[in-house]
Amino acid sequence: KGKKEESSAGNVIEIIEYKDISNLDESKPYMVKYNQKNYNFSKNELIENREFNSGVYAFKYSHLDRLIKKISTNNVQKEMYLTDLIYLFNENGLKVSAVYPKDQYVLMGFNNKSVLKEMEGIARKLVYDKLKDVIEIDDPDDFFIDEEVVNEILELDKKGIPLDIKIGKGTDVGKGIMLNYNLSLMRNVFLNGKIKFGKNVTIRQNAQLSCFYGQQIEIGDDVEIFSGDIIKGNVKVGNNSIIESGVRITGSDEFPVQLGEKVVIKGVSYIFGSLIGNNIHIEHSIIVRKKISKPDSIKNEIYKVKYYLPEPEGLDAIEDLKK
Repeated sequence: KGKKEESSAGNVIEIIEYKDISNLDESKPYMVKYNQKNYNFSKNELIENREFNSGVYAFKYSHLDRLIKKISTNNVQKEMYLTDLIYLFNENGLKVSAVYPKDQYVLMGFNNKSVLKEMEGIARKLVYDKLKDVIEIDDPDDFFIDEEVVNEILELDKKGIPLDIKIGKGTDVGKGIMLNYNLSLMRNVFLNGKIKFGKNVTIRQNAQLSCFYGQQIEIGDDVEIFSGDIIKGNVKVGNNSIIESGVRITGSDEFPVQLGEKVVIKGVSYIFGSLIGNNIHIEHSIIVRKKISKPDSIKNEIYKVKYYLPEPEGLDAIEDLKK
């Protein structure tokens, strides 16, 4: 750091590692040129300097891309120091300034697990403070909402309509999630990928909804997904549908899953790549690449499908145990 002048106050000449300062000859001054002026520092002056490198930088990319290639290993450690960019920027007539952070946690280093945990807590609190008067969060110390989703919630709140969104303890809302009014995410719900919610939806505890890039899960209005359910891939759930506990649903790129309106799936059931029509109730079934619709001859509003299983394989390897 140079001695302050009116024209250069707050600017930085260069950053020197402590080991390099310790290796200097005490009988010779350390010389550096800055703004067409020469500055001399004794070894003791450099050691007693009370300003330290925080490790947080902001560069203009065009200059960074050009100058980072000039970093060398000409130091005691024989290592490449990112901090050498300060000297290189100044050498090329560019200005380097130092600022004091508004919040000290900006300078915290992720050097061990305890600091990482502390930083996670700080980040979580920042999110909670933004949302605490907008949505309901059960546990301020145990939740995650992606930053993009946070911003979308705040934009939605500007419409002046109560959001009625509830985030349960341990719930994880990842990037790409599109929340909606009157949405309840109970304890330990996991959401990841492009997921679009309708209004008045409840996702109960330990349910998992996820999809890969290029896929989408779409949940209609007035839908309830019970505890422990797993929904993956390309899936569309129609309005007023209920997915009870113990259900697995998977839709691929080639074979997506589409559930019509007022569909109920319950029991130990698995649905893959199928089209399920309106008012179909499925119980204890495995449905793989099928189309299910209510027969024209059925007058009842609801049509039930129970205990449907694919043809078994490997029966010749199974036999009853004898006493």
